[in-house]
Amino acid sequence: MRSRAHKNLMAARRARQQSAGAPGATSKKSKANDTSNPPIASSGLPSSTDKFSVETTSTASGASTPAPVDLLTLTVYERKALGSVQFLLKCLRNATKRNHIHPPRIHGDLESAIHLCDAADTLGLLHYVQNTISYHNNAIFRSIPSEAVVSMVEELATSDASNVARDKFVSMVAQRIAYLVRKNMLTAEWPLDDTKDGSEKYLDMVSQYPTVKTAVDQINAPWTASQHARQTAEARRVERARRAAAAAERKKQAVIERLEWKKAAEEQYGSDMDARAVFVEKLKRQNKVMTLTSEEMELAAGLMGYGDVEIGRYL
Repeated sequence: MRSRAHKNLMAARRARQQSAGAPGATSKKSKANDTSNPPIASSGLPSSTDKFSVETTSTASGASTPAPVDLLTLTVYERKALGSVQFLLKCLRNATKRNHIHPPRIHGDLESAIHLCDAADTLGLLHYVQNTISYHNNAIFRSIPSEAVVSMVEELATSDASNVARDKFVSMVAQRIAYLVRKNMLTAEWPLDDTKDGSEKYLDMVSQYPTVKTAVDQINAPWTASQHARQTAEARRVERARRAAAAAERKKQAVIERLEWKKAAEEQYGSDMDARAVFVEKLKRQNKVMTLTSEEMELAAGLMGYGDVEIGRYL
């Protein structure tokens, strides 16, 4: 037995069919041939976007009608964004038929995902494509972004995409690159050449894309500052250690030289100690003018060189 809800649905369907066949109603064929209604491609997007500017023409009654838009005049980015809009509208149409909404299927291709998120943000449906955003976020964080991915994101950043789509995908790639730089994971993964290690080669590639490079620098700014402070402190510590080692070495060398000089002096002047006593007595009895022999002068020079302070006081 059919339910009351089914009977009501069938009655409503018959009423619509009867109203469509009533006098004054326009048939499907006449609607298709009516040039006053432009096709889907010419309907344009809401005024909140500037991707598709719709021209208008005035009729005899003064009413403005959207002029058709030639798809060949649209840029590649605009045509792909238009396809994403059509995909989302199709999902909404299916949702109204089935009385429930499933998230749109995941777009595994990064470029398609970018256009899908851009269109979803324009239509206010960004919440329903979070599965695609999460999929690519996980995919990017499980790999090293290639130059093709970085180039695609850079092109997105310089295009007329919405801020939300731009920020999300640029942030994904920049966060991953910044993490790889902080963890020093590029040296072992990125191909090496003869002149630079992997990290330098990869960062040279990233530097060719200023938007991504700026985002990476902003993310790693605190880490870079701490690294610079740590390197500066380490350089100062090494310099202090070097100076302390040099001072200790100089002190050690001075002690060694002193011992060697003392040993040489003892070997040279050890036999002159008896002559010194006689020479000191003579110096004590000296007058203002005193005559010394060449042997005494040589003995005095040797004793003063040995460090004999008492001899130096008399001479």
